[in-house]
Amino acid sequence: MVGGRPWTEVEDQQVIELSLAGMVDADIALELGRGKRAVRQRRHNLRTEGRMRRKGRGFNWTMDDDMQLLELAKNEAYTMPQLGALLGRSSKSVEHRLKTLRAPPSATKATLICPALPTAAPSAWREEGGVLVRTIGE
Repeated sequence: MVGGRPWTEVEDQQVIELSLAGMVDADIALELGRGKRAVRQRRHNLRTEGRMRRKGRGFNWTMDDDMQLLELAKNEAYTMPQLGALLGRSSKSVEHRLKTLRAPPSATKATLICPALPTAAPSAWREEGGVLVRTIGE
């Protein structure tokens, strides 16, 4: 909070519900007696905290999502739209995620960490201290 009064849990829930109903920041601000910029920032914070998603955008991919996608993708009978429907994602999201998971190491280095070990991990992942780690571009 930069200024003004702190956000309550009830207001947070109203922001989420009104946003999902298609209301814009200015209308939500009038409804809650807040400023438009305050509402825009609160929506951003709620998305960052994982409590709200952008319209037309899904939640971040989890390790379980990745494992399910890789398992389903082994069956080449599925098209991208079918995979998307099975996973509750868009076909573009599925296609992009598959490319990311199957990508060869690049010139830049990045380490991805997953909190839980799946039953069958792809060979690109290794276990370190009870978590799954994939290093890209060593």
